[in-house]
Amino acid sequence: MTKVFTIVANEVVDGAVECTLIQFSYNPEQIHDPESVLRGAIKDYLKTDEGKRQLEINCGCWNWGDVDDIPGSFFLNYGLGKITPLDVDIIVDRNESFADEN
Repeated sequence: MTKVFTIVANEVVDGAVECTLIQFSYNPEQIHDPESVLRGAIKDYLKTDEGKRQLEINCGCWNWGDVDDIPGSFFLNYGLGKITPLDVDIIVDRNESFADEN
């Protein structure tokens, strides 16, 4: 049985919060700490020739927003299956009130 590990990376841009959803499937019998495995995989990617090239293009910066640039096949060696997130049509304010203000 597989589980899904979900990361939501947020960023405040001009006062608005933008979120990026990143998901991976994994076997919990083989991976007990998917966050550690994922962080290790990302760091290992940056040691590859392609990762070094991408890091150079990004002026030495690499963050959660760049993880999508890592090929899904790379994560398979770590027991992680990169999931393409669903398309999001709208992002709403969690605290938006539906109560009539009259």
